[in-house]
Amino acid sequence: MAISPIRCIVVDDEHKAADHIAGMVRQTPFLELVDVSTDPHEALAWVMEGRAELVFLDLNMPVLHGTDFVRMAGGKSRFIITTGFAEYALQGYELGVTDYIAKPVTYQRFLMAAGKALEVLRPAAPASPVARPDCSFIRGVGRQQFYKVDHKDICYIQAEGYKSILHLKEGCLESSTPLSELEATLPEGHFLRVHRSFIVALTEIETISNNIITIQQTEIPIGQSYQEKFYQTVR
Repeated sequence: MAISPIRCIVVDDEHKAADHIAGMVRQTPFLELVDVSTDPHEALAWVMEGRAELVFLDLNMPVLHGTDFVRMAGGKSRFIITTGFAEYALQGYELGVTDYIAKPVTYQRFLMAAGKALEVLRPAAPASPVARPDCSFIRGVGRQQFYKVDHKDICYIQAEGYKSILHLKEGCLESSTPLSELEATLPEGHFLRVHRSFIVALTEIETISNNIITIQQTEIPIGQSYQEKFYQTVR
């Protein structure tokens, strides 16, 4: 059964920062954006009215500091803190917030925090695609460049030195993100680590012979420590 989206508001005294977080909420299937505010007093009234289950909250706001906002909310909502001031992290956790994200906020980090909120607010929800988008935002080799990649377009991912190379149905994408971090963003049951240097899309496998997978006419070895799980999965 499909879960109901988590009702969210975004609170940040900077319009650009608020719009950035709001955009991430909109593209996340299990979240619903109720409203966005640069006025913490307005947003606090929304929380007290029960309009939001989850608040993405900036801390360092001149009118009402985020920590005071959390205290005044009295447990009526869960909070994910977004701020550029790392020194507030411990204080935020002491208030029982769900997660703390340092700015600038990437979608991958945002999704990790939203996933924690999902576990808390929808504990009975089964693991399903609704809890994970069908795409990932992949960091390019340049640290500030991200690319939206649909999971269905990925054939396999290869570690090469300090880079990861995503081999797509059309072309390739180089990323500075390690293979292990990319693996965590991919849906289970569709992708599998078959070697310390390779992740494959199971639907793109063409042949399997003598512990060698063929995808796009490329031979990919199945590492010895990965063989048992691989054959249990494909049989």
